[in-house]
Amino acid sequence: RVTITPLDLEIPVGGTLQLQASPRNVLNEIVARGGATWTSSAPTIASVSSSTGLVTAIAPGTAILSASVGGRTESA
Repeated sequence: RVTITPLDLEIPVGGTLQLQASPRNVLNEIVARGGATWTSSAPTIASVSSSTGLVTAIAPGTAILSASVGGRTESA
């Protein structure tokens, strides 16, 4: 599983937020850091840097942000 932080993803238009992805094992222990590939379901609403996880709010609305690490994907 991958956890994404922070959990509060409400960003004002023009604002930015740095996301972090943490892959975890079955004991919920972090097994690696970094190396996530990020995507946005609606890049015209919220864009995300595919390599850094920096989100920029472009327009009002809702977007699903996903992080993939080591074959595991989580969305927020």
